[in-house]
Amino acid sequence: MGVMIILWLIILVMLGVVVAPVGAVSCAVAARSRRMSWADAAYFAGVGALYGVFVTGWVYVLARIFNRSLPLPVMVVVYFLPYFSWVCILTGGISLSILWIWDNTLGITSDYVAPNPNAFSAALVSALLVCTAAVCLFGWGMSLRGLARRWMRDRECPTQGASLDSSYIRPFVYNYVWLAVGLGLAMMVASYMASIGVNIQGW
Repeated sequence: MGVMIILWLIILVMLGVVVAPVGAVSCAVAARSRRMSWADAAYFAGVGALYGVFVTGWVYVLARIFNRSLPLPVMVVVYFLPYFSWVCILTGGISLSILWIWDNTLGITSDYVAPNPNAFSAALVSALLVCTAAVCLFGWGMSLRGLARRWMRDRECPTQGASLDSSYIRPFVYNYVWLAVGLGLAMMVASYMASIGVNIQGW
């Protein structure tokens, strides 16, 4: 789980480093095409770069420069990555962790059992993982619902000017926060597995 999350974070950061300059240049050119001042163009270049760090977020900034809301198909494309990453990487990792814990504690899928199995500790760790997954899924659903409502309001009553709404950047931030939570959970699972005598290299 830990290695999987770390690799995914590295991929996201590398993509962000590549995309950030694209977002900066695109937003600056768009601002100038709207006859904004050089100062405003520089501001939107900076914001475009910041949102570009989140890979697809800069598309929202570009739309706001033109006083538009993102069309639904574009919204799906822009927000697929953070929401997919958030729910699949973490909940998938938790599911695999629970399976790994009980497989080494009770030998569910094989005859191997860890040298020092502890069913009580395994149950406690598993319960914490399940509770975290439930909170994660609830937060994911609430975030998606909030973003959809914000988008629908913006479609019905378009915002005048190139103002930015933080609602559109939060899913990207939440994604990284939950991936950090996932790393903490991975360390907890690895600690338990090491305590019962399992080789945790590569986890």
